[in-house]
This record gives sequence, structure tokens and C-alpha cells, in this order.
Amino acid sequence: IINALQHAGMGYELTVHHYHFEDYGVPQNRHRIIIVGMRSDLGLKFQVPAPTHKNQPVSVHEALANIPRDAKNQELTTQSHTVIERLKHIKPGQNAWNSNLPAHLQLNVKGAKLSQIYRRLEAHKPAYTITGSGGGGTHVYHWDAPRALTNRERARIQTLPDTYEFV
Repeated sequence: IINALQHAGMGYELTVHHYHFEDYGVPQNRHRIIIVGMRSDLGLKFQVPAPTHKNQPVSVHEALANIPRDAKNQELTTQSHTVIERLKHIKPGQNAWNSNLPAHLQLNVKGAKLSQIYRRLEAHKPAYTITGSGGGGTHVYHWDAPRALTNRERARIQTLPDTYEFV
């Protein structure tokens, strides 16, 4: 599609780049292809910004440090006893499928082995990609405490300022 647009006389200069957002200070491994089109008649070309954190990613531990006590959307979520017990058996970086869960805590899901189900973060690495779903065991789970992240913690990983309030 991109080649067709560039060579079909559409009048745009396209810059295509595969971004690794952890290379830009975002504390999550979020990889996206972004296409920027500039009208050819302007004589401009988009310059891909140089990475600011290449080989020095921000960890979730750093990102979640020092959240103000009065920060909005920092309410702890409620987990069932079963979820808490399950999380106690899942180590950082593991999920419900690659951890050593006792039989009574294993999931009864046929045909799907989604990697985000009850996946715990690793404190000294960027987070995996935060999604908007957050249901069915995909809330994003703390590396140490047996709980899902708060909305403020999720917002911090997505680099929203503490002044941003979800209403």
C-alpha cells in the first residue's frame, strides 16, 4: 500500500518507521509502525526522532516509584481469594500458562493460551504492552504484590502525567 501511494502520484512523501517505544523512555515494550505523510509540494520530509533511551529503558519499578498519596485513580483493585492465591504462584514475567500452578488454580480454558492472562510484570524491565481490555485476567499484575495495577499505575506506564484524571 505504501509503495502504491508513493508511486501513484498521490502527492505525499511518506516516512515509515518501526518504533520501539521503550527506546524513547516509555516504560513498556510497545512496538508500532507509524506512517507520517507530508504533502510533496511543501518540500518537507519528516525526520524520525532519535531514541532517547536506547539500551537504557525505564523499568516499571522506576515508573511506579513515588506516586503521590493523594494521586487520583490510585485506588487498589479488589481481587478474589482465588486470584490472590493464583498470583502467589506466578513469578514475575510468568503468566497462568508458564507458571507452576496447583491443579485447583489452573484455568479451565480450551484452545487458548493467551500470554497476558495473569501475567506479572518484571520490576527491572519495561512492562509488556498495556492493552485497554483489562478483563478475564488481563489487568496487568504487580511483580511483587498479588494484585492488579491501579489505574494510576497503568497510566504511569503509558506516560500520562499524575495530573491526568480518569472520570
